Amino acid sequence: MKSILFFFGFISFFTAAQVPQPAYNLAFLQDEVASVYVSIEPDSLTALLGDSLYSNYEAMATVSYVYSGGSITYDSIGFRARGNTSLASQKKSFKLDFNQFLPNQKFEDLEEMNLNGEHNDVSIMRTFLAQHLLREAGLPAARTSYVRLYINNEYKGLYINVEHLDDEFLDLRFPTEANGNLWKCFYGADLTWWGSNPTNYEQVYELKTNKDSNDYTALIHFV
Repeated sequence: MKSILFFFGFISFFTAAQVPQPAYNLAFLQDEVASVYVSIEPDSLTALLGDSLYSNYEAMATVSYVYSGGSITYDSIGFRARGNTSLASQKKSFKLDFNQFLPNQKFEDLEEMNLNGEHNDVSIMRTFLAQHLLREAGLPAARTSYVRLYINNEYKGLYINVEHLDDEFLDLRFPTEANGNLWKCFYGADLTWWGSNPTNYEQVYELKTNKDSNDYTALIHFV
């Protein structure tokens, strides 16, 4: 079983052959900037951005995706702030979770949308260009697009919509071997060798797939 390691947004496991590239769809428009309108109870928004900011608190909300062809609205989605150090920034990043409260609800076959504020990139172009270059090279890369974000009709700015890295991402790009390991890296995950004890790695490398096995052998071997 092959392992797939994502390190701070960059892919560290490459295959010799080009991987399938899923087509851009309505969720990732390339020729226009869609608008995302999130409606949420004021008290929930206050909690989400206040005392619960660092707790992954997910509030119920309604989202409307508006583009030149019309609009699509989803009720009872999960809405929360996302990121690590970016949580302290003025321009927050957010996650839309379509099936948090309604099982099997998806938008264009996506369970989640990541709306990144790119607080440390005023051009809001680094992620877009990096993912497009990887895609053009035939490597596994996230689809991206630009959107305007409104929360309770208040304009929050231009955001980049980045495809979530999850089992669906793997299924589309590794259809014959999508059962590999997907790792999320936290601060301090610099591929330093810390010995063969898995507990040495568990604080900074989180296994997102095959959680039942909780097997760190492949990661340790990779390091």
